[in-house]
Amino acid sequence: MYQNITGIILAGGKSSRMGTNKALLKINGITIIEHIFKVISSLTQNIIISSNSDEYNFLRCQILHDEIENIGPAGGIYTCLKNSKTVKNIILSCDTPFINADLIKYIIESSEDYDSTIPICNDFVEPLAGIYSKNIINIIENEIGKNNFSIFKIIKKSNYKLLEINEKLNFYNKNMFLNINNLNDYNNIKQLTDES
Repeated sequence: MYQNITGIILAGGKSSRMGTNKALLKINGITIIEHIFKVISSLTQNIIISSNSDEYNFLRCQILHDEIENIGPAGGIYTCLKNSKTVKNIILSCDTPFINADLIKYIIESSEDYDSTIPICNDFVEPLAGIYSKNIINIIENEIGKNNFSIFKIIKKSNYKLLEINEKLNFYNKNMFLNINNLNDYNNIKQLTDES
């Protein structure tokens, strides 16, 4: 268990492409947000959910509404970092059912003194599965003030590290960063879990 780290689950999206709340879709009998919650709970007891809804009260943890609404993940990250009681924070999106604790441990242990440590896998940067320091709150605030809401563009203003995730790592899974945007994605992911 990490005492000096907070887990932040981003669940503030409107799921407009999905038509229903994707965090509450079930994979292997549990909702995706419950899976993410279990992964984080195995690493820390400090957990915040970023959401403008009360649908996640059943998880019995702190739920924060965005201070600045309708700007995507930047709003949730900004609000949760401001309210976090630890310098280091795990940021995870609520729609990635293959994220596992070994991956998150590896990112934590590799984060050193960087303001943000973001995995890169198969040339794709994954800013919604990284470690963020409270040190970047002012940067986020400044960039939001300039109408820059792109998480990776904001991160690039900080002392950041891109962490390569590849098949050489024993916990590697080619699907670990798959996320759900629409019904087709959900059906494909359900099929993958049935085959595994």
